[in-house]
Amino acid sequence: MGCVGICGRTGWPGASRAFFVGILDEQTLVQHRVCYLGMHRSLGTRMYDSIGGLFWRIGRRDLALRCFRRNVDAAPGSFGARCRIGWAYQQLGDHSEALASFDRALQIEPSSSYAHAQLGRSFLYLGKYRQAIDELLRASRIDPTLEGTSEYLLALGSAYARVDLIQESCETYEKAYRLFPKDPEVAYGWGWALATSKRFTEAESELRRAVVLQPTRATAHYELGVVLGALGRWEEAADRFRATINLEPTSEQAHGGLGVALKELKRFNAAAESLKEAIRISPENPEAYVQIGVVYGELKRWAEALEAGKKLKQLLPEQEIGYWLMSSAYCELGLYKEAIEVTEANFQLNPNSGPALEGLAYIYLRSGKFTDAIPLYKRAIDAHPDAAYLRAQLAAAFLELGDIQSATEQQKLLPALDGPLADEVQKRIDAKREVSPGGK
Repeated sequence: MGCVGICGRTGWPGASRAFFVGILDEQTLVQHRVCYLGMHRSLGTRMYDSIGGLFWRIGRRDLALRCFRRNVDAAPGSFGARCRIGWAYQQLGDHSEALASFDRALQIEPSSSYAHAQLGRSFLYLGKYRQAIDELLRASRIDPTLEGTSEYLLALGSAYARVDLIQESCETYEKAYRLFPKDPEVAYGWGWALATSKRFTEAESELRRAVVLQPTRATAHYELGVVLGALGRWEEAADRFRATINLEPTSEQAHGGLGVALKELKRFNAAAESLKEAIRISPENPEAYVQIGVVYGELKRWAEALEAGKKLKQLLPEQEIGYWLMSSAYCELGLYKEAIEVTEANFQLNPNSGPALEGLAYIYLRSGKFTDAIPLYKRAIDAHPDAAYLRAQLAAAFLELGDIQSATEQQKLLPALDGPLADEVQKRIDAKREVSPGGK
């Protein structure tokens, strides 16, 4: 039940949840067909809008927002004023206020595709993904030409992905890709969608193109690293994660990804350093503790693995992974009482847990409680009859009790499951016969 076995249970690094703002950025707002000065019905509102726009362009966003607010106060029924300040709130990251502004704008002009699209964008930022999809689709029904814009398609594809509608997400990104094959944002989005749907070979090609189109985009390098890791090409993956770190030194995902790649390359000391940096940047990320716990196990640094397990148990009290790490570390440190207590606590939370059952059997075996280990191994084998390592450990428990016959019965089942392991168990049986010729 060593820590090494835990690494296969984790999914980190993984593709980040691609998030495209879509639907107009600050550079394109003034060019949109419904956001221009002609929307305002009075000279005063046009003046406030123009002055606010000038302040925005020179970076005085506080003064720009003040002008936009005065515009709304002066003409509360102005659709243009509501859209303008809603857009400004979006750019400032205040999506609750943006949502309220665009909602008020739609009360004035319910059939505005622009306002529906921007409302969808704010829902997207606020994590209300179903509402985002509804508003974006409503916008395109009013104005079908939106489906020919990269901003709209990227936002809709992102919203679909957020609710795990992966097929719809891929179809939307693919449509954007067909329309805008040289747009780096589209290339990245399509590559990400392919990776999310586990079409890794195609994803690699598109993400490499995204890197060529926009080499300074850190997330493109990161996603390419994730895909290369999924393809088992860990050396290349490590290079992509390093490239990400060069562009974005505080990327916790990139440091974590590099740590996982180095772990897979069996460079455990370097992996530990990368994972420690990931934890320094994001101290509450459980995935980093999982991985560093595995690495500490490989390095036989069990005291540190134990601390990682304790932190995981604190962060994820209802999940098994922290318990696994703690019981592994306690067992390897010879603290069998503590290992048993932790594993039994895991059983209380997860009474049908196969790993907890196997773990407790292994701890009993390691601590010399062979009689207690045997029934647990038998239960585990009933659940997984083809698990050769369980039969080998059961045979070991029988041998410790001098029951050569029962150990031999288990060994006879091993050649069909694992030939080398069967040979190893047979050698142990032969050695036991030599020292205990009278054994049963």
